[in-house]
Formats: sequence, structure tokens, C-alpha cells
Amino acid sequence: MHSNRERAGGSLRGAKEDMSPSDKDDNEEKEEENQQQQQQQQQQHQQQQQQQSNENERQAVKRQLRSRQDRMNCSIPIGFPGGPPKAKRLTKICNNLMVFSINCNITKEKKGCEQCIPPNSNEGWANEMTRKFQTKELEMRAKRRQELAQIITNHLHLRSVDDESIVVFTINSGYTYLFVNWVCGLEALGIAKNIRDTTIVVTTDSDSETLVRSMGFQVVRGDWLDLRIPEDAAEQFALGAHRLVVALQIVYTFDLVDMGYNVLQQDTDVVWLKDVRSYFYRTFDDIEMPCDGRLDNVGPGNSGFIHIRSNCKTRVFMRTMIHYIGLVLRGRSDQRVQILLTTSFFFFLKKKRKYIYITKCIRMSIAT
Repeated sequence: MHSNRERAGGSLRGAKEDMSPSDKDDNEEKEEENQQQQQQQQQQHQQQQQQQSNENERQAVKRQLRSRQDRMNCSIPIGFPGGPPKAKRLTKICNNLMVFSINCNITKEKKGCEQCIPPNSNEGWANEMTRKFQTKELEMRAKRRQELAQIITNHLHLRSVDDESIVVFTINSGYTYLFVNWVCGLEALGIAKNIRDTTIVVTTDSDSETLVRSMGFQVVRGDWLDLRIPEDAAEQFALGAHRLVVALQIVYTFDLVDMGYNVLQQDTDVVWLKDVRSYFYRTFDDIEMPCDGRLDNVGPGNSGFIHIRSNCKTRVFMRTMIHYIGLVLRGRSDQRVQILLTTSFFFFLKKKRKYIYITKCIRMSIAT
């Protein structure tokens, strides 16, 4: 006697054996149609997801563009200079020309120190260097900003234009070991893993460019000046290429701030113990820098690490830095110019009998 299972199996086999070739073909066609429909549905779903992702990206770009346009179309506060103030109004600079190694007698006729600051000084070499720098900077401005815009659009990934800052370095091959040390420090501590998404490095020669690119960072070349920038490290602080390197750093910071981006500008001898970018998500000061040693006639800030939030005031401030770049080139120091300008009367705002500084001095761990 056969079991029920055997009888059922026999019936099933009989059904399969009785199926005609045309029925088999119909079933295969139906299976193929089902598979094609499933594939089409999957493709449509993927296309919808991609379209939604693209739309989200477009909306994010629009929000960032509106944010940048708002910054660039903002109104300068009442009492704040609309452009670089004349030297005679920057009394703190005129009273401290010695910090830039400038020996100059201020004449009563001009009532200011304009004739003491390159390119209007009595030092021919400083005037020539400043004129060359300013002429070339203006000539290359549009090209520089086009290159920066392409890098930001195609390679950087800013969380938000309002919160995120672009980190800017400027180096020559003599100081690449300090840049490598900074990167290795981040990796050793396991911090700022997306640092390459928010960083632009200005290099002044082929060797430094090759190294920085090999480490995965975005690079712009800063050797467009009609001035020779030494590749070797200086034997002493502030000598050699220092004056031109820091002047270039000011130029690219000026470009980015004027384009509507916040900038975190730092020297290569600074190391991070934490991802400091997140600190500036919660602050809204125009300019912030760490405290340095006390120097009463200049000020306590250290521009080796400085955060600048793009707005109407800081755009004027950076244009002023470019206007008085001769002080940087003559004195071999951007820090003194930065501090004397940020503490100058014409970079305060007077409101309800109180002076509001454009800058804030912050304390951070700095290794030099």
C-alpha cells in the first residue's frame, strides 16, 4: 500500500509530466516578466532615491549660496569704516612704527604716517616689494578666487557655511615636516578624521605641493608673485621666506572671507589636541585668536592661530590688511599688524558708551 505522501508525489510528478511544452514556455515567460518588473521597480526606486539625494544637495547649495549672499550683501554697521581707514586715523599703528623696524619722522604737513608705510616710505626696496606684491595680488585676484571656488565646490564638504570654517595653511618645502607632524598628530589622536574635507593648503613650490597632494589635501600654488620665495627653512625666526609666506596667507584668507567663507588660519607649528573646529560652531565673535605674551604697545594676541567669521566688518578688516600689506613685508610679521588693527579705534563699534571689540582673545593649547 502506498502512503499518502507517495501518492501526492506521484500526482505532482504526473502533473509535471502532463504539462505541455507551450505551458512550460508560458511559465518561463511569466517568470522573466516578473524578474523584469522587479528590476524595473528597483531601478525606479534607485532613480527616485538619487533624484531625492540630488535635490537635497541642490537645496543645501542654495541655502549656502543664500547664506553667503546675505553676508556679502550685508550692511556695514554705523560707525564702522566702509573701507581701509587712512593711516592718520590708525594712531595705534602710527605710534608704534618701531615694531615694524620703521624709522620715520612724521611731518606736520601730512598729519599722519602714510609717508612712512610702504609703498610710500623712504625705503626703496620696501616700496618696490610692496608695489609688486599689491599689483600682482590685484591682477591675479579673479583667477585665484575662481580656483578656490572650484576646489570648494568639487572637493570640500562643508557641513554648513554658517558653522563650518575652511582651514588654511601656507607652507614652503622647508616647513613641510611641521605640516606632516600636524597631520600625524591628528591621526595618532584619532581626531578630525574629515579634516581633508575642510582644508586648503597654499604651497609655494613643487616639492611642498607634491607632498601635500600625496597626503590627500587640496592645494593651490602661491608662486604667482613676481618675487622669489625661498624654499629652505629660515635659520632664524621670521627670516627667509617668512614675510612672503605670511603675506600670501593673508591674501588667501582675504579671498575666502571676501567670498563669504569663515576661515581658520593657522601656522604649521601648531598641533591640535582636540578637533578645534567644533569650538567655533558655538561662537559668533568676528575674530578670535589665542593669547600670547604680554606686549603692551601691541597687544596680547597670537595670529599663528586665528578664526575669522565672514561678515561685513571682517571683509573690511581683511581689505585693510591687504591695503597695509607693506607693514607685513617690512616688519616680517603679520601678527603685529593683525593685533594693532583689531585694537585700533576704527575697528571698534561704539554703542551705548561701550566699545565692542572686533576680536576676542581665547586661551588654547598651542605647541610651538
